[in-house]
Amino acid sequence: MSKNAGPGQRKEDIPALAQHFLTLFSEKNRRKMKGFSPDAMDAMIRYDWEGNVRELSNCLERAVVLARTDYVCKEDLSFIKTEAYQQSQDLDLSNIRLSKIEEHAICSTLEAAQGNKSEAARRLGITRKTLLKKLKTYQESKSDDNTGSN
Repeated sequence: MSKNAGPGQRKEDIPALAQHFLTLFSEKNRRKMKGFSPDAMDAMIRYDWEGNVRELSNCLERAVVLARTDYVCKEDLSFIKTEAYQQSQDLDLSNIRLSKIEEHAICSTLEAAQGNKSEAARRLGITRKTLLKKLKTYQESKSDDNTGSN
């Protein structure tokens, strides 16, 4: 990779660079990281790296330190959180009920956790029991909406 071409311009270099940094930071932080989840690698390849290789390096160092498993997952990548934050800033929430915002956050997190309710609850900072109660409430609300329209 040339000095001027960042990972954003040379997407084919990202897997090799990512593996290099994973090995480097795993050793530095005494972690036994095995690799990347497929969605994490896909996110890194798709991401528009505006900075140079240092941006990728910093992102992966943080991911290795914060990873909860021995694989770097999409959620461990700091730029994912930045993109999600930016998208949330683009939403106009001024005329939306808080309960609808909460429902959207819960459903989006559950989808991101691939239907795993325990993982979704952990990400949301609530108990699994609370998550199940809220999901039941949403389901009942939708049932009432559908019955009321007939």
